[in-house]
Amino acid sequence: MQDFSQLKPIKQFNQGKHSSKVILLEENIVAKHHSPKETEFFEIERKILEQLKGCPFVPQLLYADKKERILYMTYCGEPVPLWDKQVKDQVKVLVKELKHKWGVKRAFFSSKLPKRHNVCLKDGRIFLIDFNSGQWLLK
Repeated sequence: MQDFSQLKPIKQFNQGKHSSKVILLEENIVAKHHSPKETEFFEIERKILEQLKGCPFVPQLLYADKKERILYMTYCGEPVPLWDKQVKDQVKVLVKELKHKWGVKRAFFSSKLPKRHNVCLKDGRIFLIDFNSGQWLLK
């Protein structure tokens, strides 16, 4: 197993609502840190990402450090620059696929679409990120 703690940081992203910090490391790996108060959110996202292993439009979990509460995952790009009808239609298709093919659905109280900052673009492909908020559920 790779020692992700030895990778150099490249960029720090804005702090998430349920994570202490999110850092892009070399080799296109993201380290998402959770404080002791955020252990529940760490576990939610870990379980969902484990279920989504192999899903081509979400981050792939590389390693979950349960002791330090850090999720190491693949980098999925920057938030989409445009939030237009075409992008929203693509996201709707991906959300449906998550539910029907991968067993992950939006919570009943959530909007049908993830927030714009949780929809990323990398190499011309759309990715959905951030599964720790409780707005996503395992079926």
